[in-house]
Amino acid sequence: MIPWVKFSSGFRGQLVKGDKNAPPTKWWNYHWLLWFGWKCVAVFRVSDEVAEKGYHVGFKPQTGEAEIHLALCHSRTFKMAIGHEDCVFFAIDEKGHEVPLKLLAIAKKNEDQYSGAEQF
Repeated sequence: MIPWVKFSSGFRGQLVKGDKNAPPTKWWNYHWLLWFGWKCVAVFRVSDEVAEKGYHVGFKPQTGEAEIHLALCHSRTFKMAIGHEDCVFFAIDEKGHEVPLKLLAIAKKNEDQYSGAEQF
């Protein structure tokens, strides 16, 4: 399993409002929420050029530190689970520069239309 690590470099990212139908995130229920409690995802797209070169996805919760996934992603679309709280999502290339994201949709986790998107 490839880990998420703390990320402190600058980024603007894309703010996504929280899903108020999901229970509030606490330190003790995070893993349960990740697997069972978060029902919605934010679906993003990057350019063909960015996808070809690869990028890392990241998030910064409303409270807490930003984290970035160490796996290099080459998918043109990816989706991130949405918790109760607002969150900023972002992507960083291999040189550490932020790459532009286009928010395609807020969708249910298992919507067939976005089944091909990489899930984080």
